[in-house]
This record gives sequence, C-alpha cells and structure tokens, in this order.
Amino acid sequence: MTKTVKKNRKLKRQVRKTIGGLFMASAIVIAALPVQDVSANPGEAAKPAPKVWVWDSQGKRTGDLAGTPDSSIKSFCESTIPYVPDDATIYTSGDGRFQFAYVNPGDGVRSAVILNYNSTVLQDSTLTIPNSLEAFRKYKTTQTEGGYCLVTQNDEFMFYDVYEQDYVMDGSSQVLLYYVPNIKYDTNKHPVPAGSSYNVGESIVVNKNQLVTRNDKLVYIDPTDPYEYDDDGNVIGEKLFDVTERMVTHQKPCYYEQRSIWGEQDDNKLYYQVKNSVTKDKPNGDLIHPTDNDHYRIEASVKYIGQQFIDTNTVDGTWSVRKNAYRTGPDDGVFANNANITNLVIGENLSGISDYAFQGCATLQSVSFGNNLSTIGNGAFANCIRLSQCNMPVESNIQSLGKDAFYNCTALTSIILPINVKAIGDSCFEGCTRLQKVDLCGGSEDELDTMLQTIGNSAFKNCSSLGEVIFPSQYAESNLQIGVFEGCSNLQRVKVPNSNMDFTDDTSFTFETFKDTVPESFYFWGADTKTDDRIGRSALHVTANEEEIAYKYWDKEVYEVVISEAATGASITYQVNDRNELTKIWIEGNPENVEIPKRIGPYGISTIGTGCFDNACTIKRVTIPETVANIADGAFKGTHNLKTVIFSNASTIQSIGTDAFRTQVVSCGDKITEEDPELTFVGAMINDAGTDTVPFIYAMTPENMINNPDQNKAWITCHSGWPTNLEVKYNYDYTTEEGGAELESYPRYDNFTDAITDPSSGNITGFKSNRAKIEAYVAKLPYVNTSDDTEETYLANVIQEAIDRCEKNDPANLPTEKMLELVNASKNVVVPTNVDMLKKGLFSGYTYKTDSNGEPIVPEEAEVVGTEGPDTYINSITLNGVNTIDPFTFTGCSNLQSAAIIGATELGDYAFGGLEELDGTTGVINSTSENCENLSSVTLGPNIATVGMRPFRGCDKLTNIECLGSNLAYQNGILYDLNNGKKTIAECLPGRGTNVGSYTVGPEEFDGVTDVLPEAFMDCDEIGKVDLSSTTVDTIPDRCFMDTKILTSVVLPDTVKSIKKDSFKNSGLKLLTIPGNQAYIEKDAFKSSPQQTITFECVEGTTADIYAKEYDYINPEYGKVYLTHTVTFWDYPDYPDITSKAVYYTTKVKDGEDAVPPTTPPSHDGVAFSRWTDYTNISKDTDVWPIFGANIFAVSFMDYDGTLIGEVQYIEEGKSATPPANPTREGYTFDKWSQDWNNVTEDRTIIALYIDNSSDASRHTVIFYDYDGKTILSQQSVNDGEAAVEPKSPTRAGYTFLGWVPSDFSKVTKDMNIVANYEKEGSGTSSSANPSGSGSNNGNNNGNNNGNNGNGSNASPTPTSSPGANGSDVKKYTVSVSGGSGSGSYAAGAVVAINAYFMGEGQVFDKWTSSTAGVGFANPNASSTTFTMPAANVAITATYKTGSGSANANAANGGSSASGQNGSSSSSNGTKVEITRPGISNTGLAGATVSGATDNFIVKITEDQAATDAVIAALQAEYGDISRLKYLPMDISLYDSTGRTKIADTSGISVNLTLPLPDDLIQYAGNNMAAAVNNGQLEKLNARFTTVDGVPCINFTATHFSPYVIYVDTANLTQATIDSTPKTGDPIHPKWFLATGLACISLILFFKRDKKVLPVKTA
Repeated sequence: MTKTVKKNRKLKRQVRKTIGGLFMASAIVIAALPVQDVSANPGEAAKPAPKVWVWDSQGKRTGDLAGTPDSSIKSFCESTIPYVPDDATIYTSGDGRFQFAYVNPGDGVRSAVILNYNSTVLQDSTLTIPNSLEAFRKYKTTQTEGGYCLVTQNDEFMFYDVYEQDYVMDGSSQVLLYYVPNIKYDTNKHPVPAGSSYNVGESIVVNKNQLVTRNDKLVYIDPTDPYEYDDDGNVIGEKLFDVTERMVTHQKPCYYEQRSIWGEQDDNKLYYQVKNSVTKDKPNGDLIHPTDNDHYRIEASVKYIGQQFIDTNTVDGTWSVRKNAYRTGPDDGVFANNANITNLVIGENLSGISDYAFQGCATLQSVSFGNNLSTIGNGAFANCIRLSQCNMPVESNIQSLGKDAFYNCTALTSIILPINVKAIGDSCFEGCTRLQKVDLCGGSEDELDTMLQTIGNSAFKNCSSLGEVIFPSQYAESNLQIGVFEGCSNLQRVKVPNSNMDFTDDTSFTFETFKDTVPESFYFWGADTKTDDRIGRSALHVTANEEEIAYKYWDKEVYEVVISEAATGASITYQVNDRNELTKIWIEGNPENVEIPKRIGPYGISTIGTGCFDNACTIKRVTIPETVANIADGAFKGTHNLKTVIFSNASTIQSIGTDAFRTQVVSCGDKITEEDPELTFVGAMINDAGTDTVPFIYAMTPENMINNPDQNKAWITCHSGWPTNLEVKYNYDYTTEEGGAELESYPRYDNFTDAITDPSSGNITGFKSNRAKIEAYVAKLPYVNTSDDTEETYLANVIQEAIDRCEKNDPANLPTEKMLELVNASKNVVVPTNVDMLKKGLFSGYTYKTDSNGEPIVPEEAEVVGTEGPDTYINSITLNGVNTIDPFTFTGCSNLQSAAIIGATELGDYAFGGLEELDGTTGVINSTSENCENLSSVTLGPNIATVGMRPFRGCDKLTNIECLGSNLAYQNGILYDLNNGKKTIAECLPGRGTNVGSYTVGPEEFDGVTDVLPEAFMDCDEIGKVDLSSTTVDTIPDRCFMDTKILTSVVLPDTVKSIKKDSFKNSGLKLLTIPGNQAYIEKDAFKSSPQQTITFECVEGTTADIYAKEYDYINPEYGKVYLTHTVTFWDYPDYPDITSKAVYYTTKVKDGEDAVPPTTPPSHDGVAFSRWTDYTNISKDTDVWPIFGANIFAVSFMDYDGTLIGEVQYIEEGKSATPPANPTREGYTFDKWSQDWNNVTEDRTIIALYIDNSSDASRHTVIFYDYDGKTILSQQSVNDGEAAVEPKSPTRAGYTFLGWVPSDFSKVTKDMNIVANYEKEGSGTSSSANPSGSGSNNGNNNGNNNGNNGNGSNASPTPTSSPGANGSDVKKYTVSVSGGSGSGSYAAGAVVAINAYFMGEGQVFDKWTSSTAGVGFANPNASSTTFTMPAANVAITATYKTGSGSANANAANGGSSASGQNGSSSSSNGTKVEITRPGISNTGLAGATVSGATDNFIVKITEDQAATDAVIAALQAEYGDISRLKYLPMDISLYDSTGRTKIADTSGISVNLTLPLPDDLIQYAGNNMAAAVNNGQLEKLNARFTTVDGVPCINFTATHFSPYVIYVDTANLTQATIDSTPKTGDPIHPKWFLATGLACISLILFFKRDKKVLPVKTA
C-alpha cells in the first residue's frame, strides 16, 4: 500500500470521527435541553362532538370552544366574564402581583378584571384572590426613585401629608436642615437673608454639612466667632451651639410600601395631583384635597379573572391591553403553569374564572371557592395534578362547569357540586384517576332535587377510581351518553331515581364497551319497585335489560339481568337476592343453550333456588358458573330436553338437592316418548383436595335417576371436559342390585388419526390427522354447542393442528401447551380415583369368556368385545381408582410403555397379557399376538390384595415394577405377592435372564417364599435353572414351569407336598431335585413334545422315587439329597406373658440328628434363662420353647419430693414388699401410698400421698409422672404463684433422663401434670407420655388422686403447657422437612404440624416417612398431619407417587380443573402477600421475601381497629400534633402457607415487603415513611422506593409482626414530593428520538471499519 493511500485512509478516519463526535455532542446537548410537559393538554385527545361548554357570546373564541351549545342549555352556559376595552387603563395591585382593569358590567358598579399575574413569594404558598383591589400605577419622582402609587377614580396620583425634617437639595441629594436656637437673625453677624421669609429674631437655619460632632453630638460652630476667650483674651476652647431639627409638613406619593402610614386615612385627608400640573419648580404638581368620589381612591370588587393578554411598556413600566389577543390556549391562562401556588383561596366577590385560568398549576393542592362564583371556565383547573381538595359552597351561584374544567386533576378524590349547577361541561373531570366520589346532589345523603340539567360528553372519562354516581331526583335527561363513564374501571353502581332518565350510546363508546370497562359487579339502581312488572318498566330499566346490564329495584335487594341467546333470539331474565340466591327467571322465546351468569351486580349467584328452571322445556344445555355452591331441590326438574349440564368448576358445588335434575318428571303437559333419556354432567370429577366433587357424587348415586316411571332407568353420565375428555357413568348390575362408576370412554388417538404405512415393508412409520374422524369426535362432545359451527370448527382445528404439529415435530413449529394437553390426554391416560370399574374391552377390545353360569373360564380365554380393537397408540396409563383390573384389560396395547395401577385391589389374570394359541393335542403354544410388547415400567399400588395368573404375559421388555406399600414386592424380574402374611412368587417376568436378572433363578432371592402361583414361570424362555431350596413352598401349581424352553434344572424345597397338572409340560427340564419325603405328583406333569429324559434327585423310597419309576423317561438318582426337618426355637417377647410368641431361631436338621440351639439364649429383665425343651433325635419339624427361672422385681418407696424412704426392695414374683413407717410432712397429714405393694409382678415406685391441712382453695395440685403417664413420682399442693419442688430425677433402663415436660413449674397458677422425658441410649429418641393423651386433670385433686389422675386409672396425663413455651432455657431440636412445610426448632414434647407441598402435575402426595426413630405421625397418609417432637433432631420426607392433583390429593383428577372465584389459587412454592386493607390499590403487585425460615407463608395486611389505635397513639407520642400527618395504619401478620393458621412464634423471622403506596399518599412519593409500633413506640424503618409496572411502591423490612403505618409529614416535604421518574405509558418527547438517533449515528461512525484494500501484485 502506498503512503498516499494510507494518508487518505487516515484522513477519512479523522473526518469520520470528528463528525461522529459532533453528532454525539449534539445528542447530549439535546438530551439536556429542558422541555415542556408533553402530557396531553385538554382538547388534544380525540373526543366526541362538543355538547356542553362555557361559550362566548362575542364570538372571540376559535377551535372546539367556538360556536354555541344547544339552545336548551345556552342561557346558563354563557360566559359571564366581560372583555376589557382595548384602550382601558391597566392598573396593578400595590405589591405588583395582579394587573387588572375596571369594567362596568351593566349594573353601574365598577368591577375589577384580573388580566395578569406576576409570580411572587407567597406566604405559606397560599394565593388569595382578594375581594377588592386598590388601583396603583407606576409613578416616578426622579430618574431613580419611584414605585406603585395609589390613583383616584379619575386616574390621578394621590399624595399624603408627611411631617418630617426639612431639607434642601444638593444636586441629587437631600441635606437636612437644623435650627441654632441661640443665634438669631438680624444680628451683627447674621443679617436676615435677602428675600427671605424669615423673621428678624428667628433662630438661624443651617444644614447638616455645617455641623460638627463633639462628644457624639451634632453642634454648630459659628465660623465668624469660633472660640471662647477668658478675661485675659486667651482662647480657652471652641464655642459650641446646640441645634434642633427643623420640622415641616411635606406631601408624598401614596406608595404601596408606605400604606401602613396613609392606608387608614380618609380620602379627603389625602391629596390628588392635578393632571399635567407637574413642573420643574413644582415636582409634585398641584395637590388638592378631594371633595367628591371622582377624586377618591379606587377600591372595586374583584369579580373576574379575565381572558385577554396585556403588554408591558419597557420604558415607563405601564401596561396596555393587547388588541385582538385572547387567552384561548391551555397555556394562556392568567395563572397557568404557575409552580408556587399550593393553596388557592378565592374571594367572596369573584363571579367568573376564565378559560384555562389555573391550567397546569402542578403544585396546587387545594381550592376554596366563594359563593358568588357563577362560572368556572373551560379548562380552568386542567392538569392541576396535585389538586386534592376542591371546596365549592353548595349554596354558591355556580351554574356551569366548563369543558375540561378539572381535566387530569389526578389527585382529586371527591367533589360536591353546588345545588345551583345546571351544566357539567364535556370532559369536566376526565382523567381524574383518583376521583372516588362525585356528589351531584348538593351534599345531601338523599337524592334531593338540584338544578342539574345536563352533563357533557366524557365528563367522567377515565375516572378509574370512581365507585358510585348518584343522580338527583329531578335529573331527567333521557339520552345521556354512556360515554360519560368511559374508562371508569372501578364504577360499581349508578343510582337514578327519575324514571324518565336514560342512557344511550354511539359508535365511539357503546354499551358493550362500557360493560367491558366496569367491574362485573356494576349495576344500575333504578326507580322501579315491582319485581314482576315487565310492562311498566322505567326507561333505564328497559335499557339495562336490552343491554344485558344488571339492574337493582329501588326499594328491594333484588337484582336482575337479561341474557339473550344469539342463535334462537330467546332471552332469560334472572333475579338474585342479597343472599346470593337465584330466585326467579323469566323465559322469552325458546332458549336452548343457557349460560347462567356468575353474578348479577354485587351478588354472585351461589344458590340456584328451588324449581328455578322447573319445566323450562326447550333448554338443551346449561352452563353453571363457578360461583354456584348449592343447587336446591327440583331446580331443573322437568327440564326434559336438557342433555348437558356444564359446571365451570364442579369443585365449588357443595350441595345438590333432591330431584334437582329429575328432568323427565314433568308437569308442563308435554308427552315424553324417549325410552332411554340421557343427561351429562361436564366438569371435574375430583376436587383439589382429592375427594369426589358433589356433582360426581350426585351422578353416581343410584337414587338420583333422571327417568320417569314410564322410562327405562337412566343415570347421569359424567364427562371430565377438555382436554382429558373422560366419560364416566353409573353402571347398575340388576343381578346384584349394585353398581359403580364405570369409565365409558376416553379420547383414543385413533379417533383423530390414520396410520402411515411403508409400502415396501408394511411397517407403520407414523400417523396423520383425519379431519373426518376429528369432526365426528367433536360432534359427540357434550360440551360442544353443535348449533354453533364456529365452535365445532374451532375445536376441530385445534385437534387437527395439535396432531399435525406433534407428528411432524418441527422445531420451528412445535405444539403449544394446549395442544400437548390434548395429545397427552389421548396417549397418556389418567383415570381418577373415583372410577370404580372400566367398561369391558375399553382399552383392548377383549374381555374374558364365561361359562353357562356366567363364571370366568380358568385359565381365561379372550373374547372380542366392541369394534374398536386394542388401542395401539396409548403410551401410558394411570389408574388411580378402578378396584379390579379384569383379565385382558390391556391386551394388545402394543405401544403401551408404562402403567400405574394405583387404586386397584385386584390385578386379574393376563391383565396386560397377550393372546396365546395352543395346539389342542400337544398343548404347545403355536403363536402369540396382541402383546404389550413395549411395556417397560409398571407401578403397582399399595392396595392390591389379589394378583392373578401372569398379569404381564408376553411383556418381554418389562424390567421395572415399582411396588407401593407392603402388599407386593419386586426384585430382579420376580413379582412377589406379600398379602396374608405370606410371600408368594406371583410371576417371573418373561424378560428374566436377558433384559433383567440372571439366567439362574434362586436360591438366595427366594428367602421367605412360601407359595408359587400357577403359571408363575410359564413361557420364561431365558432362564436355565430355578432353585427353590430356600423356600417353604409346599405346592408346585398348575403350569408353573410350562413351556420354559431352556430350563434344564429345578431344585425343590423339602417342603413340597404336591406337584400339580402340567407343571413342567413342554419344558426343557433335565434335572429335578426333590429332597422331600412325600410329594404327590399329578399324572403327566412332565410330559413334553418331543419328550426329553429327566433325572429325579430324590431319596429312595419316597413318592418321587415311586413316581419316577412309573415313567420310562424319568430316572431316579439317589445319594444327592437327604430328608431334613425344620427346628424352630421360640421366645416369649412379653414374658412372663406367654400368649405372645416370636421365632427366635430356625435351623435345618437331618433326619435322626440333634438340633444345635442358638449360641445366646433369650433374656428378660428380672428373670434367668433356664433351658430349652427337647431338641434331640429330630424326625419331623419341631418347635422348641424356652424355660425361665423365677422373676425378681424392684420396689421403691418414695416421699412426695422423690426422696427414697428406706432401701430399694427386690421382691420375687407374686410376693409382697414391706412398706416403711408412715412418713411425716409439715402442714400435711399422711393419707396413703400411691400403689399397692402386694402380689408384686413388676417394678414399682410407690409415692407417699398427703392431705393438705390448710384447706386453702388457692393451692394447686402438681403431679410428676414417670414416662408411662401412670406412675406418680411426686404429688404436691403448691400455693398460687409459688414453685413446685422438683423430685429426684427418675431412672429408666436403657434411657437417659432429659428433663420434665413442661420444664417450667417455678410459678404455679393452676393444677399441673408434669411428665418425665427420656432419650433412648444411643438412638437420640425421646420418650414421654403423649402430650395429646386422653387423660385430663379436670380441677383440683386435693391429694385424693389414688394414683388415678383424671378420667380413668389408665389415662395418660397431658402436660399443662407445650414444651418450649417457657423461654430460651429449654433445649430445642431441629426439624428438617423435605417436600413440605414445618421446618424449624422445637422443644421435646412439642406437637409439630407439617404440610405437604404441591409438587406439580403428575405428582400426588403418598405418605410421610422419617429416618429418625421414634417419630410417630398422627396420620402418615394425610398431607397435613402432626407428630410429637422427640428429644432428637428429626428428618422428615413427604413422598409422592405418580398421578395428578394437588398436595392434598391422594389421587389424580381426571376432570378439568378451574379455580373458584372466591378462593385463592393452589399453594405455590413462595410466600404470598394478601392485602385486604382498604386504601391500597394494585394489590397484585405486592411481594415479599422471608428471611429466617425456609417455609412458605402468607403475609396478610388488614385493617384492624386495635392496630389503628396503636398507630395513632405512637404517632402522637412521636409528633404531638398529628393534624399535619397523612397516614394509613395497618396490621401485618404472618400465616402459614394455607392462610388459615397465624404464626404465633415469629422469632428470627423477618419479611422484606414491597407494597404499592397507599392511594392517598402516592402524590407524596419519596416523602412517605414506614414505621412499626413496638411496645407503644414508633419504630421508624429504612424505607426505599421503586416502581412496579409503573406503580409507585414502598419497600421495607418487617422484623416483627404488629401494627405498621405508612405516613407523610406534610409540614416537612421535599422535592421528592413530585416523582419525575418516567413511567410506563408516559408520552415521549420528540427530543429523545432526535437525541437517540444522533447518538446511534455517532456510534456507527466511531466503530465503522475502513474497507481494507489488499495489495495487488503486478506482473
């Protein structure tokens, strides 16, 4: 590259970066430029055509304020503010604040019109519009001196007398004059000045410049004779003369600054300056005392704030009216955009406020109007965003409020309109977002008459906090646009007492839009009183009915709404009362598809009243909203065409009355011809708690038939709805007269699809949607409105798109969650717990054959049922219910990969088994088909009590079976049945030996096996040896090892007594070991085709030996096995109680030999082992029993305080101890011993019991018990408030004494039961009496307990208080809960509550487990339970199983699920904030983070009177006078995750809270403070501020739970009051677009890389 090229590139780079720098600098400058507010000014937004505004009769306005309103309102909407003539004199107030002119408005009285305002410092930021103004004009006495001077009515300057020291002018300065009293004129030295008016003999006059100061005093020295002389003529000092001020009377201009001097003087004491009389010699001109009004000062009433501009003369400071210039724009108002006015007080004389007068006064907070005001102009107070108080006297003369008068006054919360107001202008209160109340009735609580006649368009638009509007009784406007309430999203009701008043709409804002805007609870309150009068309805009533808006009757708590049906044109009128009961309906036309409304006005429909829909003959479908809880008797009786009832949330239904849906019993006169009527309930079958919903229970109750006596019996079908689409019906067995809930159908995937087959191989390669199938399926769904093609088409499209997306699996077009729900419902079927049975052949298309008696043929043979065949699409099945899994239930479900059989009690033969075709002659299996060939994982529930033959026949890939509970077990491909105390081999899976487990089966894995089911090992083609020697099996059942092709060796136990038919048929067996003595063997049990030779290893002469010799293909072989017998050594675990027995040791012994006893014999406290019963020369199975010597027991006699009396006595069983002499105790008399000491059969501690001699009723009985809650260790009578005496610490073998429960008995105030608490040595497990035991002290025992406390001798005492409640000195242990709440620290003996979490769809709570010994759950299967805390750390786990539902559900819900309206959503893994405290909006934005605990909580913020009282007291203690404070008190409390239990002990827990600022305090932004009340004192918190979704919020940390307050000290506000942070939705000023664009260009120029020119080689 040449140097020139490099240089050019460098130059380009420098130029580019220079330009980029300029752009960046420009962007920064533009961004820093101050700009005006870009919020919408009134009139800028698109609005309807003008209707009401204050108009100008002189036509000087333009734009939307031009023109004339309708003639009916013209007269009282005319502006009363006069225009000032162009040549009018402009005056000013003395302080220069107001500039004004005078007008004579027709009454001859001069009035002031304020035309300009100069912003000055205001006292307390309050601006007062005075009642009257004195006129001042600019006046100059010299070039530099002047001010505002009072003028007369004739525009003459006024002067006043001033008695002051005389002066002369020295140039431009005044020099004061003085008298010298001791020097007179006409002396030798001081002649009278020529032409002087001074008289001879008058003291001479000197000026100040001629004086000197001596000794701080002004004196005069005569220059002609300055010294004093002595008699000798010597100078002895200066000759000093005293002086006095020369006082004269002057006239000065009446400047405003000196008003305190002249202001109170009568006008005739002042002077007026004759016009044009000022000369050089007479600087004040001619001054004359006035004698008439023309020359008096002006003081006129201030009646108007004008609408004209004035100009200032910069030369002389005077003003003049600007010609043809009027204040017509939002920023033109006289006081517009002023930022120093906080409070505005309007004088009593003000009559009119002009347009936009105070527009944009952002700091204005309050306005007080005088009662003479008649007009408030258009936009007068628009955009006064902090205006919160607007006080209009109700008796004032205001007739009209102008258009936009209070537009966007966002802080205004309420307003009372004066009685005289006749018109409210368009958009008058638009955008007043905090306006909650508008009183149109002049402050009256009743709807009294006022003068109001019309309300302008959009008058209350976007008043989003407005809750209620009440119209006065005479207001009769019949076409008021409903658009006046556009954007009133919180409007609850509009009350209209006049029967002629009505609303209308237009295209800009329709009734439909209005309904979408207001809450569902909105209603019109109209004048009608007759609830059954459909003819004489008021105008508003008719409109409400036609527009389907709720309507309330005037004097009754009855609300109604009309709902129309578009398809038929019919309608139903619903009426509800204040008990939320639907009491009455009217039907017009023939409605078919009815949706009952959730609510009518403020009342949700919770009850459908008796007979409400009785004989509503045309209705075919009804949707019941989630608000309904009760359906009364006969509610839908006789609605004989009703086919479908859709429950929006079936879980909310609490009761359904008798014959509520007995639809076929009619009284309408219609003839019912249908023989088999149908009715379907659509909705959830199981609620969130895991229990059946009431509609499901009703439908599955045999008494709740729908038919009449002439029809066949018919019950209701339940349909779960989208997307599970399960259909369950009550199936009645007429033979047994019993029935149950039977699953009739589910959404099979082949209902929607066709298979795609490879033409060459014939294999299925995928699936494609079939539109015809889909449409046919959708048409059958009961919740689809078949009369609405749109609904059918929509659902069909959803299903088809779901299938197509799932099958294509395109990453760019994956299925949505809703689509996946449908596909999962088809391929992964979940059957809820409340389904009792399955329709035969539902999944497989097969059932089992029966004999002539209807009994199953064994072994079962399959029989085709239905036409659909097996479901080859289903991937998984979960049966949470279904008692019996019939044979062949899932046969042929070839794509089934996993199954969960959770609720069943019986697993039938071949439940998942394929079909087998046997050769009728040889018995060989010729072929197998319809296998569940892909089944790999199975979960079996805890309730299965019966397992049939080979339930998994042909499931070669099945390797994993999870067994819940203890009824079944699975290991290495073997399924065991553990029911009835036995261990039975139920099935060896066909994959054993290849896919799972080893080729050899047994013997170790068969320890404890007692039985084998028929066919248990049949068709297991991959096992070679089975060793059952470790079992105690006595029977080898039918077909047990049949068709095991490579099985060569089987070892049987010596317990086998029988080998059944076909046990080893067609097996590959070559060696059978039979060690037993007697074994009956069925004929041909070992027959095979072809037949192989088999060797029997047996004992010569046994039945096996004999059997072998009968068949030429069986050879016996001796010497390999011997006869053995089982010897069992037993123990008595509860000795000396010998009724309970337990196996101590078991051994095998050869026939005739002696058994070897266990090395260590059993032992029991207090007794010695003696010997075993005979165990020699064993010839059969033998039981051996232990023999012990005599038992010895310890007996201790103890005093009341646990002191041992005498020595411990050791007594032989059955003998008696010797009691010591009766002990003594001061103040008591010995009564008895607590137990008997005779016939000792156990260790005993016997306590001395006393009678209290004091008879003091205030004493309390305190009893110390041992761990068993029965043995009394000490019984004491303790004075009230004194301490009990702790007895000697007890002992217990194998345990360590920990202390007493409760541990604090230092101040006894009631009877107490105190229990000893132990810890098992080496285990960490505590043991004490159950704190919730049945025993109760029930008052004073007075020592007469007799050892039996409470209600019975065996009752366990309840500790008087919970352990750990007595302070920090109690040792606490840690609870760690996995999968639930309850973690924390607790004292031993405390009752701990634990709750399982919701773990998401597909997981259902199963049970609680603990790895810590000694933890006993009140109910381990309940998701919420308790346990008693041991003296050890505890680890607890909530276990879950596959299913669906909530944490409290023990099974999944197959139905659709929707949350009810009146409750909170399912528990989530996080702390929630629940705000019910009024005054806080946007409660959904609140959040909380808990520190000090891992559980989930609910923080409740409520209104509480005690909290309010505490807050007020604390604020008064802190601030004294709290009138300047604005505050919102609240109670903050902590609850558990259910929201039902308040957390009492919150020590160590703190909550970081973020709350929306209270509605009334938002305007103060960062001036808000947060505080807690702690011990009556205000505890100020470190509050932080943020915005969430544009809503200002406050953040603070609550360290304890008590009263809290958010408050503002209005006397100490800072700039933080106005939050200037941009919020979402604020308009963006154009400067930001320009600045951003310039910055982007700058960055591009900076970072752009030059194109690199590669050097080119030249030839």
